[in-house]
Amino acid sequence: MQNFYIDDFIMLYTANLFNILSPGANVTITICNSNTISRKAGMMTGMGIICSSSIRKGCTICGIGLIISKAFWLFQLVKYVGSAYLFYLGVQYFWRSIATQAENKNLHTILLNNSLGKSSMNHIQAFQVGFLTDVVVRI
Repeated sequence: MQNFYIDDFIMLYTANLFNILSPGANVTITICNSNTISRKAGMMTGMGIICSSSIRKGCTICGIGLIISKAFWLFQLVKYVGSAYLFYLGVQYFWRSIATQAENKNLHTILLNNSLGKSSMNHIQAFQVGFLTDVVVRI
């Protein structure tokens, strides 16, 4: 019976485990959702990160990376779309914070609303945030 590159699979997924456990944007967004929304939202964010990472490793195994590396324009397109998404997220959070400050003139109410208020994000949106964060961070 052939080996079927079992050693390579084990090495790839072990590296993936350390990649997921390392501190960075994924850990930050998971902790943020856990603290501000709920533990379930944090778990769904983590599940989104795990699914994104698994899809990425599956594409790596299938050779999608080879196809993108041969088509330079496709690689550049993926990078620019990821950069545009990060820019969009930054602008969205910036405008949301300005709108919150404009609504709440009193510093006491701003602190109270930010620390005790619940977000309207549901679990599907938390999953999407985790998934897209991992996709953009790993580009």
